[in-house]
Amino acid sequence: MPPVPTAGFGRGTPQVSRRLAGRRSPPPAGAAGPVEFTGQRGPLFKLLVKNAVFNLLTLWIYRFWAKTWIRRYFWNNIRIDGDPLEYTGLPSELFIGFLIVLGILVPLGMAFEGVRMVLESVPHTAQSAVDIAYFLVLFVLIQVAFYRMWRYRLTRTTWRGIRFGLDGSTWRFLGLSVGWSLLSVVTLGVAYPWMRVALMRYRIRHTRFGQTRFDFAGSGRALCGPFLLAFGLPVAFTLAFLVANPDFDKAFMDSSATGADVGFPDAGFRAPELLLVWLAVPFLYIWYRVREFRYMVGCTGFADVSFASAARSARIIWMSVLTVGAMVGLAALVFGALFALAADGFVFGFAGPLAVVLFISLVSIPSYVILRYEIVAHVCRTLEISDMAAFGRVVQSTQDVPATGEGLADAFDVGAI
Repeated sequence: MPPVPTAGFGRGTPQVSRRLAGRRSPPPAGAAGPVEFTGQRGPLFKLLVKNAVFNLLTLWIYRFWAKTWIRRYFWNNIRIDGDPLEYTGLPSELFIGFLIVLGILVPLGMAFEGVRMVLESVPHTAQSAVDIAYFLVLFVLIQVAFYRMWRYRLTRTTWRGIRFGLDGSTWRFLGLSVGWSLLSVVTLGVAYPWMRVALMRYRIRHTRFGQTRFDFAGSGRALCGPFLLAFGLPVAFTLAFLVANPDFDKAFMDSSATGADVGFPDAGFRAPELLLVWLAVPFLYIWYRVREFRYMVGCTGFADVSFASAARSARIIWMSVLTVGAMVGLAALVFGALFALAADGFVFGFAGPLAVVLFISLVSIPSYVILRYEIVAHVCRTLEISDMAAFGRVVQSTQDVPATGEGLADAFDVGAI
């Protein structure tokens, strides 16, 4: 049978090449693969509407329960070799974790504001140093939040009665994340693919199913080409525009320094169409992330099992466009309806805030029903697993699981489903 194509990723490591050899081509349309998504948009829509109503009535305290029900919907509708995943997390775990983190973030924020008030009379450089320090603390906390979030969700996921897990050290992951982030900044983003692979390698190699760990063999070099194409193209076109219009940069800098209006030439710019490339940045980002996802899946192994993904960016891009259109339509409907109803009454002054609150409550509905539903379904349809029988030899792990939920992740609103 033909191997899964790996064009665009380079040759990769010998381990990856051996695992890719002999894989089956993606199943034809309509054929059931080893992973299926059996969910339907109708029940998901009803669940999201119910969550939105209860979030409004409880001032968003219900969101911990809402997250749990949504995860159970997606988990229970993902079937691997005919058996569904099971999400065993509890809303109370998320709520308790969030309360614990509030005990950290609230004093931290108050301390930061206190220091800013004390430094109001000192030079601006000292205030900037405090701002940078606060940003770095938040960055560290977000990285910790990500790792603890993955650990919690894996330990609350079972398949055929066997639990997933995540070992490793949060602090070790934090050190890798901080080091690679600094290197990415110093190299103007060039090291970003290596950072993504390094962090994924640490996560995958410490992920367990039962007592058996997953493996990962990949290289940032394989993602360098797609990354430079997706993110270097807008920069290259912008530099070309600046070369063609040398006075633009000078006029813009003078305006920034003096606050005066930018004095652009009367004849206009040369080759302004070069800047249109920025309209394609969201699509280039999605294209790169899908390519990255396919590569990461192909580099992952489990015992004698290999994985492959045939996910396509075109489908995700199209569903993203539909989602943005639905959100714009929702905003027009909510704001237009409330302002129309309140135009002749004293409630008019509250129409704006009410519209914002209502829109925030409802905006996740098109996001989940259109885009996230399609991403999960598409990933399941295009995922291949080489040897399902190997999972039958897995033994349950006896390691402890975390008692509370992803408080830091929830506080920073990181993560998706």
